[in-house]
Amino acid sequence: MFRVVCCAAFVGVAISPTFAKDTTDPKIISFCQERWGDDYVMQQDCRKSQQDALISAFATKMAAENSPTITKIIRLCRQRWGDKQGRTDWVMVNDCTESQAKAYYEMNLAK
Repeated sequence: MFRVVCCAAFVGVAISPTFAKDTTDPKIISFCQERWGDDYVMQQDCRKSQQDALISAFATKMAAENSPTITKIIRLCRQRWGDKQGRTDWVMVNDCTESQAKAYYEMNLAK
């Protein structure tokens, strides 16, 4: 990588990064900005992890459509990890859902 940058600079080729349009949910952007302020590396990491977790939560919800218990668990976790501005910590929702579902299944397997 160093050699490519070095050689490109040597021959006078300008290298500029290409930025893709940010398609992150606006509530996730707001959540991460409030949490990390001017730490842009952490904001970027927050956005990615929250967006990934949102997709995972949606997949879990779709897969559990026929399970009233899992639907209740997801609702509980969203309430627990949401704020008054309508923003949700999706990473924590996924962790909460996984922990609650695991406990539910372990308790019911023990019967």
